[in-house]
Amino acid sequence: MGSGSRTDHRYAGARARCNCHVVTGHLSSSAAPIANIALKTNCDLEWDWRREPFSNDPGANQYLQYNYRVPYKLA
Repeated sequence: MGSGSRTDHRYAGARARCNCHVVTGHLSSSAAPIANIALKTNCDLEWDWRREPFSNDPGANQYLQYNYRVPYKLA
């Protein structure tokens, strides 16, 4: 049983069924970053949940992405 093998106990249940639908999980986990951006910009933000930008403050949209450290990048 080497590290990372399928029988390694750390990976048990990795293929288990999710607790909620992926969209529900995404939308519910978006609330905290949106709140942090609202605090950072000191603005009441309007979130377009379909397109995912802020509709009333384009400047706040810059906080929706961040720069990764080299050599990491989002594929």
